[in-house]
Amino acid sequence: MFAITRSGRRKILIVEDDELIGWSMAYALGRAGFDPEVVDCAEAALGKIAAGGYGVVISDFTLPRMDGLRFTAGLRTISPSLPVILMSAREEICLPEAESNAKIDFFIEKPFNLQEIVSLVQDILDSPASNLRKSYEPEN
Repeated sequence: MFAITRSGRRKILIVEDDELIGWSMAYALGRAGFDPEVVDCAEAALGKIAAGGYGVVISDFTLPRMDGLRFTAGLRTISPSLPVILMSAREEICLPEAESNAKIDFFIEKPFNLQEIVSLVQDILDSPASNLRKSYEPEN
């Protein structure tokens, strides 16, 4: 179960080394009623995840010292059922192989509209696990 802060907001962990992107996502998620926290590397994120309480993790694929696939594999050893959204602008990622090897729940391609992230997080947290979609296509 994920933590709900005293203010009643659900916790979201954002792993993004680009400060502007991380801040933008945190701002949008905060305005939507979530409690986002941003870290800039996979190692810090794994420490936060070990402490528990997050409802969703959103991670960039390209991180310093550890890519998103290795990060997700490490996350799965700590919290096997924690939903993971991996985002990347890199076209060379083989998504089906990545999803099966690292057990990525969702992939979103950069650039994206911030509302796409907010909607996806809301869908993940508001839907039973059996109804979650593997790929996300925002409704128009």
